[in-house]
Amino acid sequence: MNFRDDYRRLLRIGGLSIWAAVGVPVVLITSLRPVRRPDLYVAWVIALAVFAAAFWRATSPRRTRKRPGLALAAIQAGAVLALMALPPCFGLEGALFVVIALQTGALLPKGSARLWIGAQSAAMFISIPLARPRRRASQKARDRAGPARKPASRRFSRATAIRSSWPWMGRP
Repeated sequence: MNFRDDYRRLLRIGGLSIWAAVGVPVVLITSLRPVRRPDLYVAWVIALAVFAAAFWRATSPRRTRKRPGLALAAIQAGAVLALMALPPCFGLEGALFVVIALQTGALLPKGSARLWIGAQSAAMFISIPLARPRRRASQKARDRAGPARKPASRRFSRATAIRSSWPWMGRP
């Protein structure tokens, strides 16, 4: 890609900021609780690293090949689709498509860039339902009802016990 230096710098800073906004919450939250499927989490982290490496290379000032930008954008798009398909997904991964769309302006003519952006948007909208099938209606109803409530007398006795065990809470 032949970016002007100021655009390349802004794109790199903005893209890495969005990349961090996508990756840091997932890594922090999964480090605080056990992961159900560590293999899928590792695959998610690898896809995040692949995106970062391809983005770093695409926005670097030195390039050895004449036009590696389109291939790097395709690698980034594949990594984002993998991020969206794997379970640790928090829903922010689609923002990385915006970073790719910003790069296509320097890579392709306007019409081709619009087709690229439309294709990656269509791939995103197709991959979401495939990666997350609908839950059954009974499970949805249970989720809406919330947790079962305990009788008021039991809640009161537990709260009283907790308050009496903490000296700063005072005696009931």
